[in-house]
Amino acid sequence: MMSFMGRPDKRPRPASFLLFPAIAYAGTILAFFRVPPLTARTLWAEDGQVFLHEYLDQGPGLLNPYDGYLHLLPRFIVAVVTPVFGIEAYSLAVTVACSIVLGLVAAFTFYCGSAVTENPAVRLGWASIPVLVAPGALETMANLANLHWYLLWLAPWVLMKPPSGPGQKVLLAASALVIGLSEIQAALFLPLLLFRLRDRSLWWAKAALAAGAACQFYTLWRFPRISGGTGEPGDLLSIIYGYFLNTCAALFYGNSHAVREHVQDFGALPIVLSAVPFALAVFALARFGDRMQRTTGAVWLLASGALWTAAVVINPAPYFYYSQLDSPGSWAGFFLSRYSTLPSMFLLALIPLLVARPSGNGAAPGRVPAFLRSSRFRWGVLGAFIVLQAVHYFPTDAARSSGPLWAEQVRSARQSCDADPTLESVQLLEAPEGWAATLRCEDL
Repeated sequence: MMSFMGRPDKRPRPASFLLFPAIAYAGTILAFFRVPPLTARTLWAEDGQVFLHEYLDQGPGLLNPYDGYLHLLPRFIVAVVTPVFGIEAYSLAVTVACSIVLGLVAAFTFYCGSAVTENPAVRLGWASIPVLVAPGALETMANLANLHWYLLWLAPWVLMKPPSGPGQKVLLAASALVIGLSEIQAALFLPLLLFRLRDRSLWWAKAALAAGAACQFYTLWRFPRISGGTGEPGDLLSIIYGYFLNTCAALFYGNSHAVREHVQDFGALPIVLSAVPFALAVFALARFGDRMQRTTGAVWLLASGALWTAAVVINPAPYFYYSQLDSPGSWAGFFLSRYSTLPSMFLLALIPLLVARPSGNGAAPGRVPAFLRSSRFRWGVLGAFIVLQAVHYFPTDAARSSGPLWAEQVRSARQSCDADPTLESVQLLEAPEGWAATLRCEDL
């Protein structure tokens, strides 16, 4: 076994049946308390207007299409929490359920991280990313509509993790199938089917993800996507500028207001400085990393860029026109959204990857490789990583921080239904503005 800093360690390894539940529990608690109380009690977009409404109208419908593809896990959660907790507690129940999923994602990341390193500190660092990544709490956490971003985070992990027995094969395959049936963008990871192609133990998860992707493409063919954004696709410069604003800057400055103010006061310099550590990490991994570090780093870096590009191209909108942000007034509409979260997660994962290799793993001669293997460097990297995660734990401008509260509307709607026997349905407002769920009085 390896110690936290990668040295051989004779201490017994913690029992997995205790370690993984502990990580899942800690991740769940950290995720739940990261969500502001008002946000936790406010429903978001499709969670009410689509998933809840269709559940009440049609039943579970786990494989019902919406907007061109399947949403297995969100629909499953709705089918569980709605009859158990009821309509009034639905928003809070969704927040709790999504927090549990994040805890499980964290535990699963730790488990799959052993494919890259046995260093528990590095694996814990990766496990913390879904729960603590800075832009996650702004819009992505605690709602079903954005749960797929965290499933996409797991996609490369489950495809690269060699199972050690039949039970793990089934676990990884089931996870890959859920990912594939919940988000069509999982198809972006299909090139990983070629990773260690001769290793038959990986075929289970690969086949499951491919099957899920095939179902998604069939659904898209049968039920084409209607909505395609709210504007013309941005230019190449907008994609490039936007990537650095929504990843490096988002990770360092934590919220839209800080990024906006820094750019307006100091120009591009704060964005360039925020990109320097990640550029150095990419260089160090490419120059001094072993084969697994280089392969994993390349996968994550490509995933970060590809997922950001796909978001901008598939969902064009005026707020993606970053090349046109050339005056203080034009920056007024800048904000970090759900599209910032996953590209940031994969980019941030490069930092712990720097210290993933054991210190005694036959380093090439030279002062730089020796320094990269030193305990001082390892502790410094992990310490900086922890600080970067911790300082943005509490969000400052969460998208749902101003309501409207769901439970209060449900109680008011019940009174309206009781007062007017001819009233058949009521409309309950959600965030963001313009979204609402129409529910029958009999369902309330």
